[in-house]
Amino acid sequence: MNKKQWLIVSSLILTVFLSFIPGIGYREEGNYRFFGVPAQWLGYYGDGQISFEIWGFLLNVGIMYWLLFGVNKLVSGRFSWR
Repeated sequence: MNKKQWLIVSSLILTVFLSFIPGIGYREEGNYRFFGVPAQWLGYYGDGQISFEIWGFLLNVGIMYWLLFGVNKLVSGRFSWR
């Protein structure tokens, strides 16, 4: 697996993982539950009713991708401030 594929898979996993942590990506309003950080991408309304917001999910994956990309550059020492 090359670096780009690794970053994409890691971004997907991190997006889903962070979304289900209470106080970070999980919030509750009455009987409704919403998931996603920084954008909401999944909602549960009870009785098996859910909503999936593709643009929120893609935004979260993109943000996680660029965060991991930046951290990878910093750790590898190939980051330049110029």
